[in-house]
Amino acid sequence: MTAYSDTEAAIRAINEVGLDYYLQKPWDPPDQNLYPNLDDMLGDWRAGYRPPFSGLRVVGDRWSPESHRTRDFLARNRVPFKWFDVEGSEEAREIVANADHSSPKLPLVVYEDGTYAEAPENREIAERIGLQTRAEQQFYDLVIVGGGPSGLAAR
Repeated sequence: MTAYSDTEAAIRAINEVGLDYYLQKPWDPPDQNLYPNLDDMLGDWRAGYRPPFSGLRVVGDRWSPESHRTRDFLARNRVPFKWFDVEGSEEAREIVANADHSSPKLPLVVYEDGTYAEAPENREIAERIGLQTRAEQQFYDLVIVGGGPSGLAAR
């Protein structure tokens, strides 16, 4: 935001630091002169912004049953993860190359803290990311097995 007489500062900022937009005074009343411009600028930014992925990364072979088992488990439990096919992704090959040894067993699950597990079982993944794997109480009034129509209607 700049005053009308300060356009030179805005132009310098555009040239030196890559400033995308600037607003000049007067912007009164703000609901007509300021807020619509800010909405447009934020809309442009939001359309092109891709936040860095933070979640599990799974590297595997797209034809591998173990890779499908891991992907299916994470998807069914609504755990955010990013899938990398080792044959078609340069990033997947880079992740595999950064493992402790040259040919880790796939699927390779890379956790948010950078640690990884080679071909982990579903229970191992669940315990590692904090999913509930054991009953909290000794007795329950109702146990629902499965998520079909009758299981969903039982609540």
